[in-house]
Amino acid sequence: MISNPLELWLITIPVMLAASGWTQPTVYTNISSNNMSTNKSHLLSRFQRQGDVEALIAYGESLGESEAGLRAAITLLEPIFESLSFGEQPHYERLDREQILLEHQREILFVVRCMVGSEAADMKTAGLHIMGVLDLAVLIQDLQKALTSEHDWERIEAVHALARMNHSQVRPILESVIEHPDPVTRRTAREAMQRWHPPLNVEGQNDPFEQAANPMVNDDLQ
Repeated sequence: MISNPLELWLITIPVMLAASGWTQPTVYTNISSNNMSTNKSHLLSRFQRQGDVEALIAYGESLGESEAGLRAAITLLEPIFESLSFGEQPHYERLDREQILLEHQREILFVVRCMVGSEAADMKTAGLHIMGVLDLAVLIQDLQKALTSEHDWERIEAVHALARMNHSQVRPILESVIEHPDPVTRRTAREAMQRWHPPLNVEGQNDPFEQAANPMVNDDLQ
């Protein structure tokens, strides 16, 4: 027998609510999830459209990336971001490829892929160019995707980036672009083939950084 009025109240209230058809709302969980997704997209857009590196860091953190690693990666790419902020041609020659690939390579790839995902021509072009400079086989697929772009400038930059690479997989890709419907893209591919030379060593052994490359691609960047 229940003698405590408080115990009786705790039992009676749920019974009354159940009888009235009331159920615990779950809509707030869904709204929160949607807001989180929207916020992530907003952060990425701020970086891709405005070059807001703090937004990129927040976006990366939301996906589980290291804040310290992202800041270090952005510092290594600072010559590029500095030029873009002034509307200047990036100084790619100031990039230290060896240091970039020895330090925070995972975060570097994350940042560069976010750049390539931008709709802004200057940001996307810089990202594609950096991919060529990095010369990592794991980035060839990203450049192949750019070759399918509807924009000729994006296809051309992807061709140039591939031509900077020292991997045997590049040759058949460039050869296929020679048959592209767009005459400018075809001509660019032919010129790139004339400059491109096959790797001197066995694939995968000619670059000590290849084995350290992180092949993981974040689903949010697809």
